[in-house]
Amino acid sequence: MKFDKSITVGQAFDNWENCKDKKWTEFETSNKKQIVEFTCEINKMDCTVQWLINLDDRSEVIYAKVTENKNGKI
Repeated sequence: MKFDKSITVGQAFDNWENCKDKKWTEFETSNKKQIVEFTCEINKMDCTVQWLINLDDRSEVIYAKVTENKNGKI
């Protein structure tokens, strides 16, 4: 991470204490882009963050959303 090179993004999210039911997935879009997605529950809200994996193996956040998981409100 640019602000803290002593840990990886995975370590930061995996050790996020308030985040429950953590899940990592990886998929390829229809136009062959590689995406890594992290989801978890924080205080009764669903959190989703997606990273685009570039050809040079660098990544960038392309999507982030927090939604109330009881009734779907953002």
